[in-house]
Amino acid sequence: MLNDQPIDGAGLGCWEIDVATDIARYSRRWVAQLGYDDAHLRATPGNWRLMCQIDDLPRVVLAVDRLLAGVDARVDVEFRVRRRDGSWQWVRSLGQISSRAADGRPQTLSGVHIDIGSRREQVQALESREQRLRLALSAGN
Repeated sequence: MLNDQPIDGAGLGCWEIDVATDIARYSRRWVAQLGYDDAHLRATPGNWRLMCQIDDLPRVVLAVDRLLAGVDARVDVEFRVRRRDGSWQWVRSLGQISSRAADGRPQTLSGVHIDIGSRREQVQALESREQRLRLALSAGN
């Protein structure tokens, strides 16, 4: 587990991925926000991929691959992660390469997850209202 004291008050979750093993570690806050505990969230290769919603996974993998290839300086991607109860939580993930080997190859990626579920719901509600308004206006003509 990562130390989450520096950002505890902000409600953010920290993550760190070891590039060589493809194992992600998470802060206690992040694990708790998703309803997990140490016993239910295992540090296994590709564990972060298994938590990602399958439709969002290609976009997330592309963002990580672009970071590792040096195309982008940071990861900034929105996607859904599975909560322990099986529901999905929208997050925005921001991160960067945090350590490199002597030859310059990336060793560790780290960053934060921000819960954006309520913001996404608000945007969807606005889009739905806008669509109903357009339909009402077109029916009125």
